[in-house]
Amino acid sequence: MKILLTGAASDLGRAATVELRRRRHRLRLTDRRRLRTDHDFVQSQLGHSHQTDRLLAGMKAVVHIPGPGKADADAAWIDTCTRCTYNLLVAAVDAGVEHVIYVSSLDPFTAYDPDFLVGPGWRPLPTTAPEMMAPYLGEFIAEEFAQTGQIRLTTLRLGHLVDEDTVGPADPLDALAIDPRDAAAGIAACLDEVPEDFRLVHLQGDFEGARCGNRGLDLTLQHDFGRPRVTQEATA
Repeated sequence: MKILLTGAASDLGRAATVELRRRRHRLRLTDRRRLRTDHDFVQSQLGHSHQTDRLLAGMKAVVHIPGPGKADADAAWIDTCTRCTYNLLVAAVDAGVEHVIYVSSLDPFTAYDPDFLVGPGWRPLPTTAPEMMAPYLGEFIAEEFAQTGQIRLTTLRLGHLVDEDTVGPADPLDALAIDPRDAAAGIAACLDEVPEDFRLVHLQGDFEGARCGNRGLDLTLQHDFGRPRVTQEATA
């Protein structure tokens, strides 16, 4: 499958590149930043321009990982997750892209009591912090395209990337942790399951103490950080 992967220079983008190539997908990578890679790469700001249109030419699917670089100002979060997402989706519709995966965050659910196992049917409670609010705002933009029948959309809300190899069994562990390799496998699994119109997926590590139950994806996670597995779904 020919796939455009945005945010390719991010940690998640790099992990997704490895996993999608392993599955023999044909990739075109893009990012606001430069990236040294042997793959087809086009540096782009995802503006409302012919360059964005050309990025989408011939693509069957898009994996959109929004968000600025780590050194960018807070305002860049809002810009990349809203304006750039809109520009990308307009170009995707014009190019006849069949499926878009919008990668968002589970952060808006951290306001709930940590004893609750939160599912996709729960209402997000984002703060006004740009790094939390911006991906959530981007979800609304993407969903509008799906609800009007212009694209098929999977919104994938991910936990926090934590490399299992850097955490010991007795070390403190982020309750939203997911190994980048499992996150990348989740993206690949979403590509295999195209929704009729819109689908919402939550994905984080499967371990005792996890904040959000995984729901909506047929995937067995491979990295449990040395903790007992829970393997349960949250109620809607």
